[in-house]
Amino acid sequence: MRASLDGPCALAVGPDGSLYIAEGHRARRVGPDGTISTVAGTGENGSGGDGGPATDAQVSEPSGLAIGPDGSLYIAEGGQPADGPGAAGAVPAVARRLVWSHGLDMAHVVGGRAAARTSRAEVLAGVPTAGRVRRVGTDGVITTVAALGASSALAVAPDGSLYVAESFQGSQVHRVDPDGTVRVIAGTGERGSSGDGGPATAARLDCPSALAIAPDGSLYIAEGGHPETGGCVRRVDVVGTISTLVSGLACPSDLAVTRDGSVYVTESVFVSRVRCLGADGIVTTIVGTGEKGCSGDGGPATSARLECPSALALAPDGSLYVADSLGCNVRRVAWGWGGARSAKQEHLVQEIRRRHELARREDQDPLHERTWRAAPGAHRH
Repeated sequence: MRASLDGPCALAVGPDGSLYIAEGHRARRVGPDGTISTVAGTGENGSGGDGGPATDAQVSEPSGLAIGPDGSLYIAEGGQPADGPGAAGAVPAVARRLVWSHGLDMAHVVGGRAAARTSRAEVLAGVPTAGRVRRVGTDGVITTVAALGASSALAVAPDGSLYVAESFQGSQVHRVDPDGTVRVIAGTGERGSSGDGGPATAARLDCPSALAIAPDGSLYIAEGGHPETGGCVRRVDVVGTISTLVSGLACPSDLAVTRDGSVYVTESVFVSRVRCLGADGIVTTIVGTGEKGCSGDGGPATSARLECPSALALAPDGSLYVADSLGCNVRRVAWGWGGARSAKQEHLVQEIRRRHELARREDQDPLHERTWRAAPGAHRH
């Protein structure tokens, strides 16, 4: 049985390898056996249900997912108005966010698909004004833990602190401490791109669209930027200093940081691909040809086409999940061996990536991709 997904726009992986997917107005879980189930949301846009079962609650535009140290699931809700023209179901949530954030026309985002008939003015009428972060405990009960501006991305630190990005109005990153204290970690609240080498709180951010915490405790921020100037990835170190690692990206919408410090980042507009910023500073393409489409399963990931890669998640075995919000699927890139990689294997993977980018020889590409739908015989709830 194949499960259908409604514009998947956020991913997270649990300690047991379960994959969590934000799509439509709900969050779903794919267990290690391939069974898919709903863990939060009825599928209706709304805000009710706190204090009760998460599956009976309404969830509004989930835009970020993260797993806490205790196994709880955190959901960032964008706060999309339920009755505005921009709430039209024909326009995927990630496409609306790209329009809001980057000043794009819908045709730029969806490449001439039916949703392009919705005008930018109609979409802008549904710009969210408030959002929140909710927690689904291991007992299945949902509660609100923070009410902020329209939340677009989440990350959870080992101590349980939450990092929340606001993209649409504030262009800031907040930290919510375990005791509930909220403070600004990065951004002045004014949109822009400045401040490298100084305190992150004095820097301007240009539409923070994704967050990730590295093994050394530093915070990585993807900034969507503007189509004419491009987006970037910035790093806030443990003492609070901000720096830019790479710029000129085509509207990055998500990122992930590996054990060795490499950064995977999606490019979702104009080109559709996943890039890798190696620990050595070299940038390579690891998924996608750059052309929009939905093809390439079973072959080299660099020969596959993606419609609009919107989210990334790293599995415990090192494989990479890629959500395609317009292709309405989640795809997996396997690295050729299971289990944790040794330092030697990790180095070999990086070397093969570099060589493949230079040689473009498909028979040497170790990256293979498949589209996740659901395992044969899996149940859909």
